[in-house]
Amino acid sequence: MNRENFRFPAAFAFLAGVFALIAPVISGFSADGLALLPQAALYLIFGYLLILGRRILGWLGFFVLFAALIWALTWIWAPSPVPSWVFLGVFGCNALAVLGLFVGLWRAPPVAEEV
Repeated sequence: MNRENFRFPAAFAFLAGVFALIAPVISGFSADGLALLPQAALYLIFGYLLILGRRILGWLGFFVLFAALIWALTWIWAPSPVPSWVFLGVFGCNALAVLGLFVGLWRAPPVAEEV
């Protein structure tokens, strides 16, 4: 797989991880903010794995980030000590990462040339 196909989604997965990392600090280390730390690790790991350019990791990341997209959407309007703009940032980054993965996976995989 061409690594160029997954650079855009990897960047937004990293950015979603940064939004999730700053949530505990902004919320005063509340329980809701600290609950975002495992998700931040997940975003950062998927961002790194997408840089490797493996197609199977792209498919796995597509479904995991799509589920995280729906999760972030449900928390935007929920009463929480974490400001809604953090969840909105995570939602936007996830949406762009999923869109980039869809485009990257839609392209046909490279075919080996016969000699």
